[in-house]
Amino acid sequence: MKKLTLKLLSLLAAIVLIIPMTVSCVVEDLTEAERFDMLSETDKAFYILERDYDLDTSRRSGSISMSYQETDMSMNSYTLHVRLDSNLVTIDTEEQYLNYYEIVVSAEYSNRYTDSESVQTVKTGWIDGKYFEYNQTESDSSGSSTTKSFMFDTKENYLAYLEGQGETAGALDIPKNFGITKENCSTVNCFKQDDDLWCASFSDVSDELLTELKKLAQPLASIVDIDNIEDANITLLVTPDFIPKEVIIFYNVSGFNFLRIAYEYAYGDDVVIPQIDLSDYKEVPNLRN
Repeated sequence: MKKLTLKLLSLLAAIVLIIPMTVSCVVEDLTEAERFDMLSETDKAFYILERDYDLDTSRRSGSISMSYQETDMSMNSYTLHVRLDSNLVTIDTEEQYLNYYEIVVSAEYSNRYTDSESVQTVKTGWIDGKYFEYNQTESDSSGSSTTKSFMFDTKENYLAYLEGQGETAGALDIPKNFGITKENCSTVNCFKQDDDLWCASFSDVSDELLTELKKLAQPLASIVDIDNIEDANITLLVTPDFIPKEVIIFYNVSGFNFLRIAYEYAYGDDVVIPQIDLSDYKEVPNLRN
């Protein structure tokens, strides 16, 4: 579980930071929205994909939701549904540093004879000179258990620890714009949803682009056979002001199986700071061994 947690943390940090953080200022008579409306549907989608952003990265958060369903239609049929929900919040200003990461993994398995369910919740991070870990497991077979621990630690040591853990988890070489180009994606759509969010979708991808998109599912390699992913569709959602809100990748896995990964972003004042209460956590001399 800890290895999976580290891989997801590395992935989430990479996705949150992949968005370009610079914007060029051009003085024109038309507004950006007016220029956007004049574009073709394909050009609108690539404008959303390639647009640069000027965002407050000192306060940022991101969340990943991953849902994998495996269905066996043979005589010994079964259904396995695994869901992972994770959240990363980083506040790094002159007044405050906070890092918080949470992951909840749930698994449901059923066949003609039995049903079982298990849930594991991990919370970890750094606040006010303390590195903390929370771990709770609940399952039909083994019941429930919870541990809450912290150790005193400096911000510098904690950042060095994160860097080391990121190297252990393995670097994710995610290309700019997820590797999508007009040459490797043959179906492109762009429209405005009922909630006023612009939706840009890219499908019918080339084999080369599918290889790049498979990297985003790599942290789930212990659950999903990455080589069995046959197709992918990527969707980007942005506000009317073109601020990124969500990325959704839907994978078709061989057979009746599918994997869905959704990333949501927040920056600046939109970041919700988690409530972290360590009053009932147990102090330990070295929590990382």
